[in-house]
Amino acid sequence: MASQVWRDPIEATTPDVLPHASFLGLPPETIAAILLYLGTNTLRAVSLTCTSLRDPAARLLHRKLVLRWNRNLGFHLARLEAILTSSEYALSNIRRIDIIQVADNAHSNSNTARQPPPGLKPAEDLLLRLLIRKLRPDQLRFVSLSSVEGICADTAALLLSTQRNLTHLDLSTRNEIIDIMPFAFSINNLQSFGFHLGESEVAVSKAFAFMYHVLKRNCDTLKSLYLSFSEKSELYKELERDSVTNMNTQNQEDSATAQILRLFVGGPSSEGEMIHFRSLRQLRLQRLPSFGALFNMGGPTLTERLNLENIVLIRIDHCNAADELIRNISGSVPNIRILQLVRSCDWATIETVLVDLPPLEVLHVKFTDGKELGSAINPRIFDRHRERIRSMWLECLSSGTEVRAHTISCLLKLFKAGSQYLPWPKLQQLAIQADDYGFMCPYFSTLRYLRILPGRSRQVRTITSEKEAALRNCDMYLQSCGRVHRQPPTLQVISATVSDAPAFANANHQPCYFVVEFVKTMLGGQAPVVSRAKPHDIRQLFPTLNLIEFERGERVWGDVDGEILA
Repeated sequence: MASQVWRDPIEATTPDVLPHASFLGLPPETIAAILLYLGTNTLRAVSLTCTSLRDPAARLLHRKLVLRWNRNLGFHLARLEAILTSSEYALSNIRRIDIIQVADNAHSNSNTARQPPPGLKPAEDLLLRLLIRKLRPDQLRFVSLSSVEGICADTAALLLSTQRNLTHLDLSTRNEIIDIMPFAFSINNLQSFGFHLGESEVAVSKAFAFMYHVLKRNCDTLKSLYLSFSEKSELYKELERDSVTNMNTQNQEDSATAQILRLFVGGPSSEGEMIHFRSLRQLRLQRLPSFGALFNMGGPTLTERLNLENIVLIRIDHCNAADELIRNISGSVPNIRILQLVRSCDWATIETVLVDLPPLEVLHVKFTDGKELGSAINPRIFDRHRERIRSMWLECLSSGTEVRAHTISCLLKLFKAGSQYLPWPKLQQLAIQADDYGFMCPYFSTLRYLRILPGRSRQVRTITSEKEAALRNCDMYLQSCGRVHRQPPTLQVISATVSDAPAFANANHQPCYFVVEFVKTMLGGQAPVVSRAKPHDIRQLFPTLNLIEFERGERVWGDVDGEILA
């Protein structure tokens, strides 16, 4: 037998391979940037994997606190109790607090006179103060409270005295404002400011004075500004009377509130008191009294206070006669990307400014007039915007049945003229009035969210009929358009206004949401699956679908500069 020859073992090496490469070996800043792309449920799972990922995941998981509040039911007490009893570590990571007012469907049909007044009740104010006291001093950066239309002045004073590093403040106070007046002179370096003047505000309002001083001190740093009035307040009614009587700088009969307002609007003799917003990028105005008259007051107009080249977003809600403002800015805002107009100007103004505006990404319009019978909308006014628009809402609210029907027909021709479909290559979110949206099937290959608004016939829709319509139209796309375009459908959500009791005249009408899925069948094809969902489910599943916030009118500031404000 041959003898065996023993040889020394040869060590195999692989060049250029790191022996200890690890995700945890990345810099903390890189790990945090990666975790930013994860959703809430995924972050919660990541925080439980190991101690090294617990801290960065928890900081992102707990940094934003959203509390939902209802005028009849108040806060969700179980959730608020869980927050108040959370660990000190979890509470210390909160950087942003949003309180959002939500509708209560159970009370939506009741007499509005029986509705409780706006604003937090004393017990709810106490719970909010308990939460603020549990936070560390100066840990918050972002607070949005104006949606509830009023918190107690004591609560606001506690917030402003303990959280002095705020960069985003959205506030509305109730009753006496005197407790927070001193803080108006210590609030600095704000990037976003919002203030709602609620129902309880009286003439010669101290709240208005507080708002004015905050704006004056932060006009150089503000990037987002939101101002709102309640039409039921005495302050609103007084300003309405002043503006209707052709208020001017020489009128000695102006009210004291009008004289305070003039410091904001300006005049030839108040050059030193005028406010110029040099860095403003986002502007939202809601229910300003006699907006057209205020815009024409003596001295520099509102557009002359802005550096229009910086403006990215403009939203004007329920401001009568805002047409002149819109026309004046149309040719002077080269960087505007988002335009939202709600009951503030007529359709003729919109047609005029679309020709002068740069290509828009978002166009949301609700108007109360319409096209004259026999006239048509020139589709060429949308040519410069067609290649960039990703979100669009077009709704005619005219009280005239014939005018409304004709205007809707004109708007539908922006998508299908005769047998020809017009291209909207980047359009992902669309709200449009239609009795039957089957003709929109070719756009299911680009749309993600489709909102069907009440159409020409104002027919009654039910949850069952709309679910059947969604299934029918999605199947129509698969059977016809899907084979022609050979593109997978992108549609994710369909929403329509439905009635909970069609047989009754006072039935409650509200949007109903359906999640659309296209599943692969055992035969190799695809079939649509439609499931009803709540708005909260839509937010969780599709956080980038922000058209729902526009419809609900929620006042939530964006974290990202230039992001859509709801």
